[in-house]
Amino acid sequence: MCGRGRDRQAFPTFDLSPEGRCQVLAFAFGLPEWTGLTRNTGSGVLPENFNEYLDALFIDEDRSDWAWEYYVGDAQPTDLWRRTIEEWLDPGLPGWRTRPWANRSNGSGTP
Repeated sequence: MCGRGRDRQAFPTFDLSPEGRCQVLAFAFGLPEWTGLTRNTGSGVLPENFNEYLDALFIDEDRSDWAWEYYVGDAQPTDLWRRTIEEWLDPGLPGWRTRPWANRSNGSGTP
């Protein structure tokens, strides 16, 4: 088992054993009774394997906007951080270069 990441409610664990077929398991904490919601504490298999898990991930538009502003800012096209963010966005958010936030960083209209 290999634990990775955690938010306030759940955390995934990857079963990397040969018997586990690289399943992605998750444990979710229930919500307090005062919330009025009925989500219970529990665990289960998410995707059947790690590749399905990766295929289900996506890059959020707001996160992309923030990353571009924070890490790129007014950086030149040769800047290492800028190139890293571009390499992250190219496969993960097709068409990102046409988004308004991608064009505001360097003033030239081209990311």
